[in-house]
Amino acid sequence: MIAWLNGVLDRREDTAQDAGGPNARWERRDLASVVDEAGRPVVFSDRGLTGPEQADHIALNDPKQILDDVASDRAVIAMYEAAQQDAATPSAWDDTAQHVAAAMERVVRLTAAKYTTWPGYQQSWAPEGSRG
Repeated sequence: MIAWLNGVLDRREDTAQDAGGPNARWERRDLASVVDEAGRPVVFSDRGLTGPEQADHIALNDPKQILDDVASDRAVIAMYEAAQQDAATPSAWDDTAQHVAAAMERVVRLTAAKYTTWPGYQQSWAPEGSRG
């Protein structure tokens, strides 16, 4: 699951970098256009192909937002990996380490569940109670 999730995050990060990187902020302008921070069009529709709702959605998923999301998801993975390592190391805190590792696994499963529509997602990864 971790290898698959890292692959998804790599793809999202690469795409966001190619679309403008961490300084690319987009906003909706007019009814159905999205512009970058310099006012250049990112998406423009004068034929009703994109409505204000779609333009808002695109603007809310600008490259900076995607890169922030990816960084947050990578931090969750790092915490999970550290918890797994702690749980595998004998110490006076064995029970606590096991509980932390189990909790972090649930958090990683929830993180992966955001990508259920991506190729390779396995339903067995879905945490109990998720929409995955």
